[in-house]
Amino acid sequence: MKIRLSLSSLILLSLMVSCFLLWFGGIGYFLLLLTMTHWIAGIPILAPERFPLRNTKWSPRDTYTNPVKFAWVVTGIFWLFLTFYAFKEANASLSQILLIALHH
Repeated sequence: MKIRLSLSSLILLSLMVSCFLLWFGGIGYFLLLLTMTHWIAGIPILAPERFPLRNTKWSPRDTYTNPVKFAWVVTGIFWLFLTFYAFKEANASLSQILLIALHH
């Protein structure tokens, strides 16, 4: 089954995922990290029984040809940028950022 999404659908999906992450806070960032690691690097973290190691060949095109993966990557980059920008404006150090992220 092929899924075809337009650019507006991708943007809407990214916004929906962003709202989800904002609602869940630190847990959302952790889930996003796991998902992005799983999809980008091909490491079967979330469901290893469904993705055997022999089928984890990855190429850079995989991320950009699958619209759902692309939406996750765009959302993740957006939220990471937004988070570090907010802490930079607040003059927080990296250790303070990690401390706050771990306490969510």
